[in-house]
Amino acid sequence: MLMVRTLKKLFFGDHDQKGTVVKNFLWLGTSQVGGRVVRSAITIYAARALGTSDYGVFSYAMGLTGFFLFFKNIGVDGIMTREVARRPEERNQLFATSFWLEVGLLIITAALLLFVAPLFNHIPEALLLIPALTVMLVADDMKDLFVAYFRGIEKMEWEAVVTLASNIALVAFGFGALMISRSPLYLAWAYAAASLFGVLLAGGIVFIRHVQGFFNSFDRTMVVPILRSAWPIAVGGVVGLLLSNVDIIMLGFWKTTGDVGIYAAVQKIAGILGVVAALAGTSIFPIFSRFAHSRDSVRMRQAIESVLRVLFLFAVPLVLGGIALGAPLLKFIFGSAYGPGANAFAILLPTILATFPMVIFTNCILAYDQQRKTVAFTVVTSLVSIGLNFILIPQFGMIGASLAALASSVVFSYLTFRLCRKIVPFSLWKGFSKIFGAAVPMAVLAWFVQMLGWPVLLNIALSGAVYFAILKLLKERALDEILSLVRSA
Repeated sequence: MLMVRTLKKLFFGDHDQKGTVVKNFLWLGTSQVGGRVVRSAITIYAARALGTSDYGVFSYAMGLTGFFLFFKNIGVDGIMTREVARRPEERNQLFATSFWLEVGLLIITAALLLFVAPLFNHIPEALLLIPALTVMLVADDMKDLFVAYFRGIEKMEWEAVVTLASNIALVAFGFGALMISRSPLYLAWAYAAASLFGVLLAGGIVFIRHVQGFFNSFDRTMVVPILRSAWPIAVGGVVGLLLSNVDIIMLGFWKTTGDVGIYAAVQKIAGILGVVAALAGTSIFPIFSRFAHSRDSVRMRQAIESVLRVLFLFAVPLVLGGIALGAPLLKFIFGSAYGPGANAFAILLPTILATFPMVIFTNCILAYDQQRKTVAFTVVTSLVSIGLNFILIPQFGMIGASLAALASSVVFSYLTFRLCRKIVPFSLWKGFSKIFGAAVPMAVLAWFVQMLGWPVLLNIALSGAVYFAILKLLKERALDEILSLVRSA
């Protein structure tokens, strides 16, 4: 009973600022980690069932359509989250205005996907998948708008419901589709069906429980301020598109669909590991927005340093441990056919050390409404990404793509770090020596245990336990902070 009361208080109780961060993180963790665990079932099954070639076709089509989502990434969601957190009394007007802006932008997006994207297609089999993936991406974007509203009013529990339910639907539709036909097309329509389910569920919750007078709440005076704040994010979204998709597209142009499939599988693991940073950034952003609005630079600095320390607490062992277990981990998850991706995996993993803090830097910049200054960063990073992929992929294949992704991530993270430091001076490396001091022996142990032939999951559990035990012995403050926050919540 005590455990039930504690969990009820953690997830549903009213909290102070720190407790609210923990509550948000727990709900987001439940949705994102739980959702990704569920989603990984269909990802792994599809990669195994389709094989490297057909999975490469599916991944290439996803990358190609994703490359044309310029208007999907315009940033209306993030601006709405920030403004709803700042001005809760105007949340109905902010939501309605953002909604209709998003609808207009999605019409343009759908036209680009259906009529322009096929002109750039290099793999004929991928062409049939574009209509289904267009439905999926448009539905996902509208769902993201509803989720952004949940974040603005700090009702992450609804995000958890929507995310988990959508991923369960994807697994059900995905397994069903692949049982009928093991083809990329059937898998694409399964993704589309799950996305439609998710947007209907999220929209139902928003309109039934949270938004009143929707059709009378559109405020045309908000349109220009929203777009003015959002356009730098739109330009910044190009970086995400390039980092996520240009390597897949170029790899598909110069190499085989099998290479694309292996590289896409490697990317999936790196993306799943990146959920920790996404959770932290989303949980802390409403608080960042309030600190920025009140010009409380002292508490903002403390918040940035605390969350960065926690992120490095997870990022460093993920990188070192992942490198130590690269080939066995890939074979365990996707099968022996994906083993050749081990070297690319070892190169991609260090991007976590750049992308984890980058999430916090960009959230801080957005909270202070300084996102316009990141436009130049976007241009530089885009040129680096395209140039390196163009040079490296023809000769080195997926290894070259991994090197280009690593370099691009480091460049953008460094540039956002410098800007963030100018806005709020803070220390990046507090506690890093203890974290690194615990992660190195953990990685050595993981490599040694792997050489002994122990099962991968047992190796991960043992190495993780040793890592946290060493941190406890070193009295690492970030670990103690996490434990104290959970207790206080």
